[in-house]
Amino acid sequence: MPQDKTVLFMRKHNARRSQLGSRLLAHVGDDRLVASP
Repeated sequence: MPQDKTVLFMRKHNARRSQLGSRLLAHVGDDRLVASP
């Protein structure tokens, strides 16, 4: 696999993952806040 293709794929993958990750982190953070006494 050429380097630039890998970089493009990783960039796209990271962008999508960071979007999902931030949403997931928000949910986890809310759950943690609710769960904490």
